[in-house]
This record gives sequence, C-alpha cells and structure tokens, in this order.
Amino acid sequence: MSVATFLAHAPRLIAHYAVRPLWAEEELSWLVSLAAQNTRLGAFTIRSVVDRNGGIIGCFVYYAAPGRTAHVLNILSLSGRESVVLRAMFRHLDDTGHVEARGRAQSALMAGLSLQRWLVFRHRAFAFVLTRLPEINDAVARGDVYVGGLAGEDWSRLLTDFH
Repeated sequence: MSVATFLAHAPRLIAHYAVRPLWAEEELSWLVSLAAQNTRLGAFTIRSVVDRNGGIIGCFVYYAAPGRTAHVLNILSLSGRESVVLRAMFRHLDDTGHVEARGRAQSALMAGLSLQRWLVFRHRAFAFVLTRLPEINDAVARGDVYVGGLAGEDWSRLLTDFH
C-alpha cells in the first residue's frame, strides 16, 4: 500500500471509534515519514487488506524483517472486519518469513487475536486516562478507543538507536 493510499484510507478505517486520532493528512504524513526513517527495526511497510471486490477493509503498518521479528505499529480495520485483517496479516508475515510479530493489543482486536494458535501476551506498559468528559470515560470503559503505534514512541529512533 502506498503512503498516499494509506493517508487517504486510514481516517476512514478508524472512523467508527468514539475516541481516535483526528489525523490531518499532513500530520499523519509527517508521522509516517518519521517512522519510515527508522530502519533498525526493518523496512517500514504498509500492507492493505482487501475484500472480494477489491475494496480496502483494513491495513497494517509494520517493520518488515524476514527471518526476524515484525514490529507491528498499527492495525486498522473497518468495524467487524478485524479478524479478517488479522488473519491476512499473520498469513502475510508467515509467508514472508518472519519468525514472530510484536505489537499492541487493543479491545477491538482481542476476538481475532484469541483465534491465533501461538499467541503470547507480554505486558510492557499500560495507558491511563483521566478526564472530566463523561463521553470519553464511557468510550474508554466500552473499549471504543483507537490508539495505534504511530501515536506512541517505541518506534522512534530516539529509543531504538541507543540499544
């Protein structure tokens, strides 16, 4: 998937979340360009997942490192298509020779992740939300929140270049 196609589709693929990034194209483009500069984790890669009619139903953003670990930053999906996107991602990573995949777990992905045979959850960190806005608190309680890896910093060269 080209960066331009990703920039066009990413907001649509997460639009169903009550709390989500409101990416302006220039902001998301800047994040993607920064993430792409980190080659230590592998080649920055964006793959689309399409339905039978060729429509984009999801995508995943990761650092490709065949023979090593794929570091998955984002999994974006239309609502209800998460399991399909996850199956496509794991099949692709297996077909391209990755020995493992690491990434974030989020509520919408749990049903699809639970279907994987060789899955290990390793706790690294957690997020805490504190707000006076009841609609945000309600969305968090429902798991209706999208926070992906491009919003984090563990892909940053500031962290990865000093290991």
